[in-house]
Amino acid sequence: MNDESPKRNPDWRAAELLLALNAYFELRRSGDKATDTHSTVVRTSQVLNALGVHPQEKRNSKFRDPAGVRRRFRYFDKLAAGEEIKGRVEYRAVWERYRDDLDQLRFDAADVENGILVAAEELGPDPYDEISRDVQTILADPQLDETEKDALVKTRKGQGRFRKELLKFWNECAISGCKNQALLVASHIKPWAKAKNRERLDPFNGLLLSPTWDRLFDTGLVAFAENGTVILSPYLSPEDRSALGIHSRIKIKFSKEHIPYIRYHRRYVFRA
Repeated sequence: MNDESPKRNPDWRAAELLLALNAYFELRRSGDKATDTHSTVVRTSQVLNALGVHPQEKRNSKFRDPAGVRRRFRYFDKLAAGEEIKGRVEYRAVWERYRDDLDQLRFDAADVENGILVAAEELGPDPYDEISRDVQTILADPQLDETEKDALVKTRKGQGRFRKELLKFWNECAISGCKNQALLVASHIKPWAKAKNRERLDPFNGLLLSPTWDRLFDTGLVAFAENGTVILSPYLSPEDRSALGIHSRIKIKFSKEHIPYIRYHRRYVFRA
């Protein structure tokens, strides 16, 4: 009887490598030995199998199994040692992007698991061109000293003082109450591109949101009144509202310092 299953599994894509790299650093932090039965390795294998970025017919029985996940660690070990790995350009791209930004790695890994980044699986060095351009603009600004540049760059990448201040103030998603920090996004109320440097670092210009609410707020599909009551855009269909569990009773408790930013968002970002 002929075995019609593919002899070779498809190459790893950037979103898959991102998950493997996140597992790699989790094990390094814990000091545990990477084995095929370690819970982190097994769970990563299960998540990879559920992603669906490769057609089922392209997979053989060893598709993204724990042993395959563990073998990615060997490549990462070589990169950590400064060695070259021929024919693995995508590995170096993911490594270079995240090796010094493990907070962002954890956030993006959570986004991949939630299906947010799967559509952009070829991440390359940086899929967020807008963020990259903003960072370069910050670094080239002669009016900023090195301390200010560092704070702004970290803020733009979703970490640093701004995120820490939002975690301290809100402690959870301001809307859903989700407390898992790996899933929470430090979201600017007055968009980064329109804000002054002081406003970019102002924690009152921020909401701590779960990925779904961050996307809804950022795209102007929801806004808030001064008393914290949610305002729903007519561009958000009743079907989508129902599917996402969105209703008009949602309310946030704002401080008076939030109000100018909330007004700006409602006037210039909200899709009325």
